[in-house]
Amino acid sequence: WRERSLSPEQRSLLHSLVEQAGDRRGAALFALGYWAGCRVSEVSWLQMVHTHVGPQEGWLHVGYKGSKWRDIALMDEARKPLYAYLQATGDTGRTYVFLSQRSERLTEEAIHYWFRKLKALAAKAQFPVIQHLTFHDLRQDFAYRAREAGWSIEEVANYLGLATKKGALSTFL
Repeated sequence: WRERSLSPEQRSLLHSLVEQAGDRRGAALFALGYWAGCRVSEVSWLQMVHTHVGPQEGWLHVGYKGSKWRDIALMDEARKPLYAYLQATGDTGRTYVFLSQRSERLTEEAIHYWFRKLKALAAKAQFPVIQHLTFHDLRQDFAYRAREAGWSIEEVANYLGLATKKGALSTFL
């Protein structure tokens, strides 16, 4: 068992790796996990019609897992990279937000692969700090940071699309 939150060193290292990679799609993927707490499946299956992002504000209609659909407002830290990615790709007629060269959408497996490649950019001495992290850890760290910022357990649960039964929440938060 390890803590549900990332350490300050892990956060800093991941942020610098995303910046170092200089990839708009990667920055948007990271932002939705880290700054919006999205599940891998929600990111993979996110459709253009459910993505309402502009230069000043944004929100998403996310779901997929067990049909738990919800609307989430995006903080600027999540909205800006997603907006930049959408502006760069330009094809607004496509079905899915995140494209793949191999299929019409970026699969969950491809997102996990991207995250492993991102971690591999770390210097040899830094890699052990993040080697065991997964994309899901970004979601859990979002929940931790939201609670630290004063959100109630119910607010975090609603935002993340979690059942509000005590048992389900305590295993997550």
